[in-house]
Amino acid sequence: MVDTTAFHITDEELAERISESAAEGKAMRVEAGGRTFVLTVERERETSGPQTTSSYDPEKVGEVLDKYVGAWAHLDVDQMIEDLYRAREEGSRPANRP
Repeated sequence: MVDTTAFHITDEELAERISESAAEGKAMRVEAGGRTFVLTVERERETSGPQTTSSYDPEKVGEVLDKYVGAWAHLDVDQMIEDLYRAREEGSRPANRP
């Protein structure tokens, strides 16, 4: 469950309230146009190091592609699509899951 703080505010106050809620580290529920939105602060993404192409090795990429090309060739694509549509219609979640 998301910890929320509710406000009934004007458009002019919205930016200030969002900043306050973000500074407190809380999500904020906003009702607009008959719909409810929950605003949260996105965490900064952690990286394992500089994201560069300096480590790109075209030969290794080619080896991986050669290894996995055709790995699903044995699958019946039409059957897979039919199964996906049927699962959507029937619902694929267990009955006791909210």
